[in-house]
Amino acid sequence: MRKGKLYYVPGLISLLGLPILLYFLGPREPKLLTTMRINLPTEDIKPDPPGLIRFSKWRAYQMLKHQKMVTVDLGENNWSANALHDFIHLKKLDFISGEIARRQFTHDSGSVLKIQLGDDCTYGDFAWILNQTKVYDVRRFVFIDDAYYLFTNPPRERVPDLVLSPLDVVYSQPVEVAKPPTWEIFKKWLMEWVGMAYDVIKGSYIYVSGFLLLIVIPGILRLRNKGMRVRIK
Repeated sequence: MRKGKLYYVPGLISLLGLPILLYFLGPREPKLLTTMRINLPTEDIKPDPPGLIRFSKWRAYQMLKHQKMVTVDLGENNWSANALHDFIHLKKLDFISGEIARRQFTHDSGSVLKIQLGDDCTYGDFAWILNQTKVYDVRRFVFIDDAYYLFTNPPRERVPDLVLSPLDVVYSQPVEVAKPPTWEIFKKWLMEWVGMAYDVIKGSYIYVSGFLLLIVIPGILRLRNKGMRVRIK
């Protein structure tokens, strides 16, 4: 019985495995590193000189003297490092985030939110609270004596409603948008595909070089040799 020929293209296994390799080991979106600035008050506990206002510890405590405090102590019960402590710590963080959101959305200025840090709190806790002030756009806060004091933003002035007469009302009609030609759609898709391919090649030049050396070049040489043999015959 005559056996059939087994055709094999050089690098076929690599050709099939390359997309899988690029999927798992391909380029990743780089992390965007950002910085946040925080102004810390000076340690001066003396009153400001006449006619001079400084951002000092004395000035901060003067602002807080007659304010009602709502305090959350992140350093409380940190002596027990176990699963229950971790759960309570996460619940405190959830409460702080929700409380900041509630104050900012309702403009509740009846009290100041105090977040007390302890000796067992990490720098991550410090940065997390600072990040919450940026997320909810808290414009007035101060950090003194291992504690954040957050003031609620005052409500913005409401723009009065405009009174329009019937003559001022503009009636709009839907505009029929012409569908772009098929060639324009194809050209746009092709440019997007070329852009994505360029990004993949730019971030995976090692794999692309291996693809050229192990698959494309041997394939071209094999086709060339085959053509030469056909001409000789």
